[in-house]
Amino acid sequence: MLADDNFANVRTLPEEAERNRKAGWGMYYHFDYHGGPRSYEWVNTTPLEKVWEQMTMAYDYGVRDIWIVNIGDLKPNEFPVSYFLDLAYDFETWGINGRNKTKEYTRKWTVQQFGNAGSEEVLNGIESILTSYTKMSGWRKPEVTFPDTYSYINYNEAQRVLEKAIDLENRSEKYYDDMPETYKDAYYQLVYYPAVASTNVIKMQIYAGLNNLYYKRNSALTNFYAGLVEECKVKDIEMQAYYNDNMSNGKWKGMMSSPHIGYMEWSPDSWTYPEIYNISLKDGSIMIVDVQGTEDAYCSGTAVLPSFTNLGKENYSIVISNGGRTEFDYKMQTSVDWIKVNDIQGTISDGIKIKVSIDWNKVSTTSNGLITISGAGETVRVNVTAEVIDVTGLSDMTFVETNDVVSIEVEHAADKTKKSNVEWKVLKNYGRTLSSMKMFPTTVSFEKPEDAPYLEYKLRLNEDAEYTLTTYVAPTNNLSKRSRLKYAVAFDNEIPAKADALPKDFIAGDYNNEIWCNAVLENIHMTHTTHKLAKGIHTLRFYGLDAGLVLQKLVLSKGKLPTSFLGPEESFFVDK
Repeated sequence: MLADDNFANVRTLPEEAERNRKAGWGMYYHFDYHGGPRSYEWVNTTPLEKVWEQMTMAYDYGVRDIWIVNIGDLKPNEFPVSYFLDLAYDFETWGINGRNKTKEYTRKWTVQQFGNAGSEEVLNGIESILTSYTKMSGWRKPEVTFPDTYSYINYNEAQRVLEKAIDLENRSEKYYDDMPETYKDAYYQLVYYPAVASTNVIKMQIYAGLNNLYYKRNSALTNFYAGLVEECKVKDIEMQAYYNDNMSNGKWKGMMSSPHIGYMEWSPDSWTYPEIYNISLKDGSIMIVDVQGTEDAYCSGTAVLPSFTNLGKENYSIVISNGGRTEFDYKMQTSVDWIKVNDIQGTISDGIKIKVSIDWNKVSTTSNGLITISGAGETVRVNVTAEVIDVTGLSDMTFVETNDVVSIEVEHAADKTKKSNVEWKVLKNYGRTLSSMKMFPTTVSFEKPEDAPYLEYKLRLNEDAEYTLTTYVAPTNNLSKRSRLKYAVAFDNEIPAKADALPKDFIAGDYNNEIWCNAVLENIHMTHTTHKLAKGIHTLRFYGLDAGLVLQKLVLSKGKLPTSFLGPEESFFVDK
């Protein structure tokens, strides 16, 4: 009997000479865990795509006799348990022929539970909710999401995640309100509670992070976000109480009592709500300006927005807040008519977020402009650059560098090459963002890059520089004592450079091993290689060497990549 690492990542799998042993092989898997580095015993946090990828690989390696899954409490894990058992029972349908069929399975399961409860639109909506909340919890479990998990400065990350959480909550509530009375309890248990309660934790932590950020600014928004954190706390308590005491006439007493917020140690006893601050504001008015992509706040002087491009047609934000008790009027003036702001003047009590965009019908060449913000007796200037980037003549699937970054969703390869009957295939919706790529069959490794299958990406760089390639790989463990998670990369005609997604001291399943702990808490391996590259068009080849490696994202940055959890959104690429 083999076991995963307690976080749904298989560990040792049988080598070829061992696979046909008479006694057979089994796998002990986890959807719930009590132990280090952190426990998770609340709602489902394991995406079906991960279960398929890991358990079908175990099957390929000969683990075909016994499958056991530790589910902790059955009630919050009915959905993934159904999939796990159906995968084992009908492996031909959901395993061998089941790649990219988790959406189909989720729809089938939704119909099984709620087939008579609503229209096709409702059933499709429920399927989407199940897929969305497990994906978000698969990024980082609610128990270990903190105020600093998502970046408030880089890539608008925290705001993007917050918007996803709010949208998921709204969709879940809509279908609950529309659900026939006889189905409401079932919907609450199977869909609404795990989706809304888990996204409420994400909202709580992001609001706490914003509270901490504006506390450092001495801004009135400190108290505003403290209030939102308190609202999330109340909602968490009320939802838990309803599930435990009122739903189904109190049938599930205590079922949702597991601590699930802010684990500081492995033990659930270490949980805590996020720390928040309230401030006493100064007399008078103080204008505080926060510009997206900038660490500092401004009460005067000049700030700079990230470049706008005709390719991305980006929107950026400026937050104006008050450092005093007295409201004040603000006014924004633009030096050119192609800069668009959605609230050019108004009154600030605590704060306002203003969207900045470009009217591309009025910009034909790269241009610079200025936004002047006046209020509370001070002036802040914000420099704006609108880049017009010519992609004429670029071949299909060529990525273009903007704002010092080329970010690639790995299914968008320009080409892929099979070697020794091993090829890269896409795993839809697996991982942090769009999808992942994995080599199939899953049992073959390669020593030399020239013998290995590879993915090929086209990209155009803006200048001669040293670039960092950040490779995002699923948190897979080495599959034997002798194997690793090696890959190789090469630009153009250079000799492929080998790298390993597993650092030298990596030990799977050892909660004293910080490297493994970070991998399972963040659900990712990240490695960095440096490359001196010239301005112009390049071809990047990514070679898979060790079996089991799942590639999720590639980011090429000029210098060190700014800190964030999910990384930059995908760059523009030519799509003919």
